[in-house]
Amino acid sequence: MVPVHGADVPTTSGEGQQAGPAALGRGLYLSHCMRCHGPDMITPGTIAYDLRKFPAEQKDRFVLAVLNGKGAMPAWSGTLTGEQLDALWAYVLTRGK
Repeated sequence: MVPVHGADVPTTSGEGQQAGPAALGRGLYLSHCMRCHGPDMITPGTIAYDLRKFPAEQKDRFVLAVLNGKGAMPAWSGTLTGEQLDALWAYVLTRGK
């Protein structure tokens, strides 16, 4: 487990195998993003962006929005590492599946 601001994010899968980036990203999503973006990226009727529709070729835009915040979304700069951002992006590319 990796501590992330009060939440433990798993570093292995349920079978004890090393978790891939998308699995690690899902853990980060659950602890940091789900409140606004909803379970499995299905937005619960809030103004939060539907991450399932985020263009796959726009990782830089995603990273900038996460680090600097956008609209009502807070900035996560200084909270998430580059490795964590890559893992979160890998999860976003799964479209919540």
